[in-house]
Formats: sequence, C-alpha cells, structure tokens
Amino acid sequence: MTKPEKTFLGVSVSRNLKTRITKVTATQKKLGRKATVSSVAEAAMSRGLDSLALLSDEELTSFFAQGVKHRVKSGFPNAPVISAA
Repeated sequence: MTKPEKTFLGVSVSRNLKTRITKVTATQKKLGRKATVSSVAEAAMSRGLDSLALLSDEELTSFFAQGVKHRVKSGFPNAPVISAA
C-alpha cells in the first residue's frame, strides 16, 4: 500500500491519486469549468477512491465533467457539481 500523503475531507489518499485529482482539477479549469481540488476530491469520493484509482485520465475528466445528473444515477445525489463557468 502506498503511503498516504494528503487528506481530503478526512480521508487519506495516495500520492498517485492526489496527483490525478490535481491533474483533473487543472484540466477542468482549462475547459472553463469552476473546479477546486477539494470539489474534485469530494466528487472522487462519491465514486469511491478504490474504483477511481483504476480510471484513466480521460475517464476521470469525463466523470467530473458529467456533473450531478450522472452522480444521481450512480446513487450519489449529494456529490458536488462541477459546472461550466
């Protein structure tokens, strides 16, 4: 198991996952969407960190870009929305 580096909302995550969350945040900002590392991490936790670590960068970006409709269908209606600016 990788040593946890960062805690998001009380959950320790690996360095690899932290890096991926940071990359997704940067990608969302480049696309003109409002995104923070905390909001992306919270959305990631709605999916489950274990399954999130298995997603490709494209799948991660797609997941965060889909917004609340996708997460409601997935059973996470309270997950944050990362909406267009």
